[in-house]
Amino acid sequence: MTTNIRQLKPLDRVFLRLDGETQHPNIGVVSIYEPPPGASETFARDLFYHLRGHPAKSPFNERLVKPSRLKPYHWQLDEDFDIDNHVKLLQLPSPGHDQLFRLVASIHPERFDRSRPLWQWHLIEGLGDGDFAIYFKAHHVLFDGVRMRNIMLWSYNYDPDSEAKAPWQGLEFVNDHKRKRRSERQAKSAVDKVRGVLHTARELKGLMAALVAPPPGSDRAPSMLAPKSILNQAISADRGIFTLDYSMATLRAIGKPMGATVNDVFLALCGGALRRYLLLKQALPEESLRAVVPVDINHPDSGNNSITYITVELGTKLADAAQRLKSIYATISRAKAAFASVSPTTSLTMAIIGLGMTFVTNQLNPLGVTSAVNLLVSNISTSRSGETFYVGGAKMKAHYPLAHLLGDQTISITLISYREDVHVGIIYSPDHIRDVDELRSCFAASYDELLATVSDAASGDLVRESSDGARNTGEGEQVAAEILERELG
Repeated sequence: MTTNIRQLKPLDRVFLRLDGETQHPNIGVVSIYEPPPGASETFARDLFYHLRGHPAKSPFNERLVKPSRLKPYHWQLDEDFDIDNHVKLLQLPSPGHDQLFRLVASIHPERFDRSRPLWQWHLIEGLGDGDFAIYFKAHHVLFDGVRMRNIMLWSYNYDPDSEAKAPWQGLEFVNDHKRKRRSERQAKSAVDKVRGVLHTARELKGLMAALVAPPPGSDRAPSMLAPKSILNQAISADRGIFTLDYSMATLRAIGKPMGATVNDVFLALCGGALRRYLLLKQALPEESLRAVVPVDINHPDSGNNSITYITVELGTKLADAAQRLKSIYATISRAKAAFASVSPTTSLTMAIIGLGMTFVTNQLNPLGVTSAVNLLVSNISTSRSGETFYVGGAKMKAHYPLAHLLGDQTISITLISYREDVHVGIIYSPDHIRDVDELRSCFAASYDELLATVSDAASGDLVRESSDGARNTGEGEQVAAEILERELG
């Protein structure tokens, strides 16, 4: 039976090619919940069996098929689909945040069986005090981080009394809507299609020229290759994970004086942290590290991945935190303006070119060819400020996104917003980053530096989240209290 066949789009095929021996482009999210008041001891287990009973819809019941060497991969209904291969109940050997992410780190890099749909959903008991976690994992060819976010948002409840929904039952209506819009465009004539290709080529030429042009006040064009760094080495299949938490209001207040976004501030925070870490290792490159930053473009014909990429210098060569933030803000602003001037099709084509360049340079690393980027930093927004999510009455306390390591990258950083907080998931290669506490302290110091840029005179009592989720008052934090007060209204 060959019904429900869907061809892979070009960007989806690129992610499939990135699947290697020691690295697999898996993405995921870990959500932590507390049971409702008065819940029974078996609440989490009962919730698991309730959700397990929901049938899977497209694309969760589809697998990759390659009929022959000459025919490309496509999605096809899995006639032998078994929910037990994808929905699993796990128990931590002992309670704790670190134990949870140690378990997830052992699962996340595992390669999917391509004879089955490429996703898994785990409910993990035993965090302590009745808390439990849900870990949702998928191959990047199935969908990108924004699509995963949309699926999870659909499955969340905003009312604690609403019935729980399973993520695997809710995406079909989205695909149907996209198919309808796609069929309307397929009526275009061959001439129209040729014109579209030529238009994309012209836009692509202008976009690339804008991205490589020297920034205002400089006669030096941005580098197209990343500096050599100890953060880029051959890696094994082993992975480690640690998490960070920040106040959204604090990050927003840091960026407000110059109009920088939370994402700009976080990129500057990462730049400062990695600068400190590399200085400690006596391995700071002369040029700034380059990060690739995914951007959602919401292209209706993009397939399962609808993103493009902006490359940003993280300002690791700059000692001053304010100058680092200013540089990143200027770079992001120029890139946004350049991409805003072209169509989503051109942006998507740029993503394919960028990933292709990354793939090629990574393959040539053994010959001494430098990588295109040093690491990935991704930002996924989820909700309006103050919204609380529930699953079957259980309240979400936090959630942490997880990306993958690409090529020779030893660290990848992803943040996600929820209520008034920003939660960060960092995946790394334990072969090369062995002192995680030292790296975590570098993030704390970089955060303090950015707070000091707001005002050296005004002090505040903003809170900083520690890696175990407990709030702590940041010692010595210098902030502009009046800016925060206006921000909170």
